[in-house]
Amino acid sequence: MVSARSVQQPGTTTYATQWEVHTLDLTDADNPTEIIDPISVGSDYYGFQTMGDPGDPAGFYVASQTRAGQTVRDGVTYNLYRHYAQRAERVNGHWTLGERINLPGPLVQTWVRADGTRYFLTRENAYRRVQSATSSSYYYQYDVRLALLRQWTVDGKPVAELLDGTTFTNLTPSSMLVDSDRLYLTARQRVVNSSGSTPSWEETSDRFMVFDLSGNTLASAYDQPTKAYNLSPMGVNKGRMFVNLRGDGILVVDVSKADAPIGVQFLRTLGYATHLEAIGQDVYVASGYFGLSHLRLDSPADIPTL
Repeated sequence: MVSARSVQQPGTTTYATQWEVHTLDLTDADNPTEIIDPISVGSDYYGFQTMGDPGDPAGFYVASQTRAGQTVRDGVTYNLYRHYAQRAERVNGHWTLGERINLPGPLVQTWVRADGTRYFLTRENAYRRVQSATSSSYYYQYDVRLALLRQWTVDGKPVAELLDGTTFTNLTPSSMLVDSDRLYLTARQRVVNSSGSTPSWEETSDRFMVFDLSGNTLASAYDQPTKAYNLSPMGVNKGRMFVNLRGDGILVVDVSKADAPIGVQFLRTLGYATHLEAIGQDVYVASGYFGLSHLRLDSPADIPTL
């Protein structure tokens, strides 16, 4: 866990934010010990969050931003920010941040491929000015943009090489999961049928998308509405994806073919599923106060194929 607290500077009345990493030493399972390590960051940080590193669980990544200046548009002043990723590692018994890697937007995913290459996925809002068709007024509409980047080294320092990007117009990605060379994503429309007629299920339900990353691009392999709402991919194992239908259960989807995912099993869970672990053919789903649910991946399909 990473937390922040205000610390008074010695000899002054000034307070500064100090970031701390809270970890548990489980060497003695009967007596776990909390370890608190301050993280040294610059004074120009605005925003600071952490995420796990599946490529090397011994450390984690810090996503941050710094203010880079201001710009004026249509008489309004806006702040400009730069976004960064830094890996935290244990050095001499303390968490230490590595070199800053500049990114085009906030970091949302990082992973390492089988060849050892590290990749980043960022997400940012791209604003555009829209002129009214009936008056002189205007408004700003935002689109969501994802960028795929690869870590490289220039003059001995890590940098991020922009490989590809994709923009979602009138769609808001709600959850995403990277597994090997694929990105699985759910999204829903922000504005639904403004004409006043009853919207269709295609407009109101979540969309399920699959992107093929094997060519270092965000190549769309699948994109269809689902007739469901609040979908959240939880993990992939043995060619099966586990999709959380919040409040209902777990849908098992055969994703062996990126362009033709198909639902094969459904596990009804009481409460809201929060965590999932797959061991061999066994899958265990935690549902809060309702305990664990169990399913077998080698069980016959219980969802009929149309």
